Amino acid sequence: MARTAKVCGFSVTQLESIAKERAGNNGGSGVSARPPRPAPRRNVERQESAGVKASVGPDGREGINGYLLPHPHASGIGYFLDGRPVPKERPRLVVSLPDLKAAVMAMDFKAAKAAFSIQTPAKTVRYERRIAAISREAMGGMASSPELIEIRIHFTLSRRRGGRPDIDNLVKTVLDGMNGVFWVDDRQVRKIDTTLEFTNEWPEGVMVMASVLENDSGLAPALRNCIARRQRSAAAIRQFSH
Repeated sequence: MARTAKVCGFSVTQLESIAKERAGNNGGSGVSARPPRPAPRRNVERQESAGVKASVGPDGREGINGYLLPHPHASGIGYFLDGRPVPKERPRLVVSLPDLKAAVMAMDFKAAKAAFSIQTPAKTVRYERRIAAISREAMGGMASSPELIEIRIHFTLSRRRGGRPDIDNLVKTVLDGMNGVFWVDDRQVRKIDTTLEFTNEWPEGVMVMASVLENDSGLAPALRNCIARRQRSAAAIRQFSH
């Protein structure tokens, strides 16, 4: 447990109780279906002030849509969404047969074209809505940020048999769910730190820590130094070649 907490850097006090509860309900296996949802805490929603993120506390707290985790920055949010993470599925061509048949009978070419549409699979859409819901809950009264964003994502999946999704598809679902919620446009996301762990010790889910991108004061000098060294090397090569 300590290894996971240290590597991922998340507050796991709330998650420990979840894992123990699941292990007890399943004979020590540590893996089960999602636990019952808590009763809606409407009073918590009313306590949030406009412009201020949801009150979480140092140990986190159970929310309506998942488990809210503390974030060290005022502009950041953290949460754990339980349930097996859903990878982003490719959009599919969907045909409305009744509309197509009616268009063919009427010899209406435009209506026939309208019978075809590209749609994201319903499973992906439902999961993105869950991501959006818990993001809004963690934000409280905060508005979508117009600043550059950094995000850390840790996925936990059980070691059960079956397909193992690609991490890039898992990340895409989380980012699309938070787009237009925590940030305005997905082009604002400039830093992503992602890990994927297959384990039976933890409940399946995704832990997210997102905030405004911090400026790295040491990056600019290091970059300038690197460029200067390359320019000196290039100048030396040109001089030697002549």
